[in-house]
Amino acid sequence: MKKVLVCGMNPAWQKTMEFSRLVPYEVNRAETLRTIASGKGINFARALLNWGTTSAAVLHPLGGSTGKMITESLAGEGIPSIAVTTECSTRICSTLMCKATGTATEIIEPSGTVLPEEYEKLMTVASLEIAGSDALAICGTYPPGIPEHCYADLVSKAAGAGKPVLLDACKNIGNALSCGTTLLKINKSELSGMTGCDSVEKGIRLCLEKYPLEYVAITAGKECAYIGSRKRIIRITVPAISNAINPIGAGDTCSGVFFAEYLSGTEPEEAFARGLCAATASCMTDTPAKFEKETAIQLREKVELYPL
Repeated sequence: MKKVLVCGMNPAWQKTMEFSRLVPYEVNRAETLRTIASGKGINFARALLNWGTTSAAVLHPLGGSTGKMITESLAGEGIPSIAVTTECSTRICSTLMCKATGTATEIIEPSGTVLPEEYEKLMTVASLEIAGSDALAICGTYPPGIPEHCYADLVSKAAGAGKPVLLDACKNIGNALSCGTTLLKINKSELSGMTGCDSVEKGIRLCLEKYPLEYVAITAGKECAYIGSRKRIIRITVPAISNAINPIGAGDTCSGVFFAEYLSGTEPEEAFARGLCAATASCMTDTPAKFEKETAIQLREKVELYPL
């Protein structure tokens, strides 16, 4: 079983509150509250491990009481965590679920600043862990104090050792894409912001022309997804469901399962399709990136791939 090092530089303690009806500018009292370790890297690792074909460990900076809660939460789930302690407390993210409208509102705290010595320790640990892993995934944004060249440095270390790299991020990633990133997986709005293209197909082609990527995979919520290589672009339908509960972590679930399948030798287009099904299955549970694998497998029957 291959091992993936997941770098999630911006973890969070996730609070999910459910309201019968969420009314702006009014006092809103939650009916339920759930808490769990979260952030893109953690959700990615949770989904990948839930899929069961690949092992994973998540590397991240953690600090304060929230950092301690994340450590305890991950230990309880059996998710391997490699933490570098920071003086600043880890942020809290709150999801407000409105049952009346079926919508989710995200409230995200600003991240604290990682100190120079903490960053150096992160990179030292990352180098050791990359050497002992078969692949690298970099997920999400990075907090203040982590320099722009961080992701490029991480990609260079992995790619230089011939290890596949998946990048699920969109902030200042040009150098990281130029250094040997294998798979870029982002969403439609992120692709548009990065390339300036309104068309997903044009955006994918521009990325493939500009960077030495193997594949670019694009999600768009309930809309069709796309995956492109230098040979072709495929449009993939997303299975429709009527019992969605919580969409948080769905994109991370797609990334994790996509990468797990890719590393297992599945054709990339099919690997991405399976990731999309897992993402849909995760929307049917109240915990980010948790899902029934059998449900995802059954959803695959509803997915179609269209070469463009």
